[in-house]
Amino acid sequence: MAGTTRPIRDSLIATEVDGRVLARRVEKGDFVEKDGILFVLDQVRLERALDLARAELEEVKARLERATRQEERALELHKKQVLSSSLMDEAVSERRAQESRREQARVQIEAIKDDLARCLIRAPFAGVVTELYTEVGQWLRQGEPIVRLADFETIEIVVNLPERYYAQVVKDADAPATLASLPDLTLQGKVFAVVPQVESAARTFPVLVRASNPDRSVGGGMLAQVTLTLGRSVQILQVPRDALVVSQTGTVVYKVEGDIATPVPVESGRAAGTLVEVRGEGLQEGDQVVVRGNERLMPGQKVVENDGGDAASGGALAAGSR
Repeated sequence: MAGTTRPIRDSLIATEVDGRVLARRVEKGDFVEKDGILFVLDQVRLERALDLARAELEEVKARLERATRQEERALELHKKQVLSSSLMDEAVSERRAQESRREQARVQIEAIKDDLARCLIRAPFAGVVTELYTEVGQWLRQGEPIVRLADFETIEIVVNLPERYYAQVVKDADAPATLASLPDLTLQGKVFAVVPQVESAARTFPVLVRASNPDRSVGGGMLAQVTLTLGRSVQILQVPRDALVVSQTGTVVYKVEGDIATPVPVESGRAAGTLVEVRGEGLQEGDQVVVRGNERLMPGQKVVENDGGDAASGGALAAGSR
């Protein structure tokens, strides 16, 4: 099947602060390590703001010191019944107000420091610069795009498969891929996901295949030929849909061992009729699972199968694979 390659991550990097572009550290096509500097914004405006904020903090500290001394004197006078309670309360309120202003000044300083750090625009992950959207000297507003960065360490191939094969594609199945532009290379891909949304016009659905690409020899937008194995070549475990107990803490299946019900945490996959694919340690083909009344079960509770295949606390059916 034909597919199209794309990077596993493709992000539009934007500036987090206003500022003039002072320097550009990358060119289009450059590989950048995580946290590598992409652009530098002018920091003079913020450095001045930081100086003013620090000066304001010192003034607030001085006012707080005076307010604290006045409160102490007011307390002594109040104890001697020389000062009224209302004036005493005013002294306490003034000291508290200055403490609040001190904390606000400290928060302001930290915010400016954060903005200064953001003037060094860094790569959020290792990747290749695929687009540049600004130049030295340009004034940027917060949120404006500056760079497009793509991670090609893992390549993703999008294969649009006909709808009739939907139930036959299995996650984690081997999916080797070749490219006409790189005839000597075979990508050892695996099915990463089957997107359950059929495109209405073509009646196809996307299958996502991922393969390691450590030397970044495969780029985005390339045509790939992918071999998808359909049918039963990959073993999966299925249980009746009614065996799943879903809660805020996750999904479990109650496995019956002897006459005791034990919860087994699982991840559910695709459904096929009344069966659902499950993945999780502690559940194997042939295990008995509770399918009725399991939402009321407690770990370690006894269950007894009756003649109709039900149990006192839940009906039991075997888990199966395909």
